[in-house]
Amino acid sequence: MKFAAVVNIAVLAVGTLVCWFINISVAFGFVVGYIIGVLNAVWLRRTAKKITSLPLAKVGRHVAFNYYLRFFITVASFAALIYLRLVNPWSTLTGLVASITTLIILTILSAREEALK
Repeated sequence: MKFAAVVNIAVLAVGTLVCWFINISVAFGFVVGYIIGVLNAVWLRRTAKKITSLPLAKVGRHVAFNYYLRFFITVASFAALIYLRLVNPWSTLTGLVASITTLIILTILSAREEALK
């Protein structure tokens, strides 16, 4: 878990620095998108942990409800930020994609490490 945090901070820092050379508003959008992606992943992890303690009859409903709630909040956040012109839409989307890609790579590396034990 500590490795994942360090990698996420590194990717966020490098991405922000690259975007900063383009424009400060692009860098801000990248940071906002990355943070939304990380918060989304944290929420997903908490949901996964929670369902392990729920009775089987409630798991499907809980997962479905949290999926739609997470999706709605993510889309509403993006829409509001873009509609109010607080962020650059493309850099915000780039930040989100970077955080999701980082999460997928870290998950693959973690699974590989577990398989090699």
